Amino acid sequence: MAFHEALVNAREHGCLELDSSLKADLFAEKDAYAARFQDRLADPAYAQRAIEIETHLTAENFTVTIRDDGPGFDTSTVAAVTDVDLNKQCGRGLPLILLVMDQVEHNPAGNEIRLTLNKKDPR
Repeated sequence: MAFHEALVNAREHGCLELDSSLKADLFAEKDAYAARFQDRLADPAYAQRAIEIETHLTAENFTVTIRDDGPGFDTSTVAAVTDVDLNKQCGRGLPLILLVMDQVEHNPAGNEIRLTLNKKDPR
């Protein structure tokens, strides 16, 4: 689940620079998010951006790093899990990742996330 959320964030918010606030109105006649998504996929300036995934597995942990060609974001704005309504339609991806993973780090530019899951004690 955390890996999926990180990939979706890299694609939609990183590479395609989509603002999740466009998802806010479920009853709108036109889905503004879907329309912008299609527009960005048709625009080579966005559509040609790539996502790079690197994995590392040891006996102690599994780490996946996801980096996108987008401009990044201000990582200081990431809300604590306790400050987020996980029932909301948008804005819950990073808090869900934080709930699942043992360690989550961003690079200074905000276009890379490193997720680490440590081996659990079987006791």
